[in-house]
Amino acid sequence: MKNLFAILLLIGLAYGASAQHARGGHAIVRSHTGFGLGIGTYAPFGYGYNRFYSPFYSYPYSRPYAYSQPTKLDLQVQDIENEYDDKKWAVKHDKSLDRKQRKEALKVLKAEKENAILDARTNYYKANP
Repeated sequence: MKNLFAILLLIGLAYGASAQHARGGHAIVRSHTGFGLGIGTYAPFGYGYNRFYSPFYSYPYSRPYAYSQPTKLDLQVQDIENEYDDKKWAVKHDKSLDRKQRKEALKVLKAEKENAILDARTNYYKANP
């Protein structure tokens, strides 16, 4: 009986190990967490069950489309990043420049991008204290 149990256990372990899939490359794992505030009510004659409570919704209810809109600063930063990404792509694919000149141009573009984002942030926070 012990041998049969041991054999079944080993078969189960082997089967479980073979079900695992190996992934190549780098996998990015992002966890999604949420926070909900629930307000309970006292139900003395309802057997402790609140008929208005649903475990799928947070207080007062959760709408998937009710997330906050991006601020003007977020939109400005995104526009700046897109603009400089386009410039970066153009420099990388410009065959009239040699490799050193392309690297220098990319360094200059990176510095300009960082300065433009910094200027946008300072101007935004000066206007909106």
